Amino acid sequence: MVRWLLVALGLLMGALGSGCLRTSQRDGGAERIALAPREVLALPLYQSRPYWLLRSQPGWIGGHEVELGGGTNDPASASIRAARFRDVASASRAYGRLTPDYIYLLLRKRMDSVLYPFVYPAPLPGDAVAVMGYDVRLPPEVGRDVTIIGQMTAIRAGTVVLLVESIGIPPDQLVPALTQLTDAAYRLSGITK
Repeated sequence: MVRWLLVALGLLMGALGSGCLRTSQRDGGAERIALAPREVLALPLYQSRPYWLLRSQPGWIGGHEVELGGGTNDPASASIRAARFRDVASASRAYGRLTPDYIYLLLRKRMDSVLYPFVYPAPLPGDAVAVMGYDVRLPPEVGRDVTIIGQMTAIRAGTVVLLVESIGIPPDQLVPALTQLTDAAYRLSGITK
């Protein structure tokens, strides 16, 4: 019994040593992109961390997530996830994975419904854009008669894939924020738009 435990421990240590089970490393480029619209959104930053969005996709370099707003006294909230890829082709393939089913599996603890297509009232920046709505999962004390609609915006801009979850952000604020995100993504991708 002890022998098998030592063998298992040795295999685990070998995997850790070879980097097979590594945690997400900070990617400064993805972090700069995710933080780009902070001033436009004017919401407090609650979290900024490395993130694994689309990590299993070929060409993945790194990812980052920021949580803005969403506190009791905040007027709105935004979760911005940025994933960088080696080239446009890898980013395009990875963007194709952001289906409503995939996003729901990823974030279902935050959702009270599956994602459905949503026609945004203004043009949005990016090489590829999909906008979806969902019913936000609320705490039980709020009651079942209250519904808040969240918006999920998936964007590919150059070699970067963005997944932006927003609640309560009007178009005159969200469009400039998404423009800052895509501009930062294009700069990092070396693409002039």
